[in-house]
Amino acid sequence: MCDDLNERIWAAFADVQAPDPSTIVEGALDRDEDRDITDFYRNRGKEEVTYDAVRACTSGLGGGLVAMLSAPAFVYYMPAYMVICLDHLIARTLGILCDSFIWDLAGANPREFRRSYDLSPAQKAVVREFFLALRDRYGDDNFDFDLVKAADKYL
Repeated sequence: MCDDLNERIWAAFADVQAPDPSTIVEGALDRDEDRDITDFYRNRGKEEVTYDAVRACTSGLGGGLVAMLSAPAFVYYMPAYMVICLDHLIARTLGILCDSFIWDLAGANPREFRRSYDLSPAQKAVVREFFLALRDRYGDDNFDFDLVKAADKYL
């Protein structure tokens, strides 16, 4: 089931264009962390954001790899992080990163800054499937919010 969902996720986001490197991080690049995040994504297509690539660079960045993305960059890299979270959510090395991504997508992130982005009906459908698959695979106890309610936001 997960392989089929992974294929649908990639297909739904196939036409999303890569953001300009200068717009990957939200706001000014005045902190070292912002520059490190931009450097990670620079010249890296969404297909190249893999579990191994993220794991190799999360030292010191944690959830910042996702949390600081601009809305266009978040949408562009969304399929990569959906697949990573489905396959590796419990991996302790990516726990903060997956939490940050899932909370943002669910609209449950406690940060004041929240992204707004437009998704196509096909993209909304796979995001909804993603939340339901997380629930089926990992159960409700691993999350601080209701996965079904998060999924229903994408109806």
